[in-house]
Amino acid sequence: MKTLCYMVIFLGFFSLSAQQKPEEIIYRFFDTYQKQPEKAVRELYATNPWSVTVQKDIDQIINIVNGIENSMGKYSGYEPVKFKKLGTCYSQYIYLVKYERQPLLFYFNLYKVKGKWIVLSFSLNDKLEKYLE
Repeated sequence: MKTLCYMVIFLGFFSLSAQQKPEEIIYRFFDTYQKQPEKAVRELYATNPWSVTVQKDIDQIINIVNGIENSMGKYSGYEPVKFKKLGTCYSQYIYLVKYERQPLLFYFNLYKVKGKWIVLSFSLNDKLEKYLE
């Protein structure tokens, strides 16, 4: 009986994770990012089984996020900037990520396939001006 109970809990958890919203992936990213940027990026791409094909690009992003505090100062939070949606299965979220020296923009592109949201791409830059026009 105890085993059956654990199995039901496990299956329930698996079902919930498959139904998660894209925002939950992003919130989890930022929860981890504040203390472990590399782990946060790896967990983002772990949602996508195809990410192994772009491992060099992921490693490049990891090198960047690991060095951001050296050039930008301490991380101090984030704010949503923009949300775009194409149909019901593709979304882009843009966040302003705050550091002591200046903010950066983080872009999350997510795709829903077979009922599950995956991260297609994650990028960052300091081109804030285009959002002020």
